[in-house]
Amino acid sequence: MKQLLTYILLMSYSAFTQADTNSEELSLVKLHDDITRAYMVEGDVEPLNQSTEDDYFLIAGIGLLESKQQVLQTVNNLNVTDVVFHNDNVIIKGETAILTGTISPTGTIMGHPLPKSFRYLSVFIREQGSWKLQARSITPVRKPPVKR
Repeated sequence: MKQLLTYILLMSYSAFTQADTNSEELSLVKLHDDITRAYMVEGDVEPLNQSTEDDYFLIAGIGLLESKQQVLQTVNNLNVTDVVFHNDNVIIKGETAILTGTISPTGTIMGHPLPKSFRYLSVFIREQGSWKLQARSITPVRKPPVKR
């Protein structure tokens, strides 16, 4: 009986911990997607500004390393009407979280069509109970040439 009670308690704790982790993962994905959608589609830099560290940086698709200020200033280069997210991995280790997935925007950058899909890697850190975006890398997804 004692073993059964211990087993039930352990399973309940495990289920509670799993639900808590899933909730945290979902809230991180939502934060990530909301920040990105506001920036890309609405041209609103405030969510990005509020949700990033001062030393945040972006490695842009063409290999540029951009500071937070540069990212905030270049929003006007985008003309995006829609963006679709596919989030495929969330890893939380202590106060650090890594998200990966793809972003599929519809629109242009500096008048040129955007690639159909970008792979991203975003790193969040938790400070005083809140997640902040620390770094992001965005790479255009290119299909390898077809061998003939």
